[in-house]
Amino acid sequence: MRKLSHLFLFIACTLFSFNLQAQADQTVFNNTDLRLSGGWGGPFFGITQLNNDYVSVKGGFGGVELGKNFFVGFASYKFDDDKPEVSRLGMKYNGLMLGYGIKSSRVLHPDFGLFLGDGKAQIAGEADDRVFVIQPSAGIEVNVLDFFRIGLSGAYRFTTGIDTPNYSDSDFSGLVGILKLKFGYSWY
Repeated sequence: MRKLSHLFLFIACTLFSFNLQAQADQTVFNNTDLRLSGGWGGPFFGITQLNNDYVSVKGGFGGVELGKNFFVGFASYKFDDDKPEVSRLGMKYNGLMLGYGIKSSRVLHPDFGLFLGDGKAQIAGEADDRVFVIQPSAGIEVNVLDFFRIGLSGAYRFTTGIDTPNYSDSDFSGLVGILKLKFGYSWY
């Protein structure tokens, strides 16, 4: 019976893939201009809220540009502060970075983003908490050279998963201001 179910699953998948291949020219993405149009990456620096105080944040990103305006890539963030009252707390997170620049070929244009990823909230004397972060952002970007852009954006970091006593998700959530240096090229 088990072999028969595996055979049935194999036949169903094969027929389904032939059906998809036959309909390939009728998809949503074939009718839009979402082809590879560039590659970008670089560092960013900023300031963020952490437990009602402000700390510096740094990181980097990299990915591909699709259809002249969409960005899909990876980003990594790390809090970086040496204040004695804040250094008991820290955080690192990384994951998927999505972006959309409206009319990104113009010198000055709006830029929207969404970060989704996991990480660790670090509390001195306690085990690290695994967290999930959602960080939407909005800002402006300036095309300085063909291969260099500067972006300034504001974001809000929503953090979930804090299980340590005396701290909550809201202590690790907060506003983020980011200065982004983008290096790469768009071939549109």
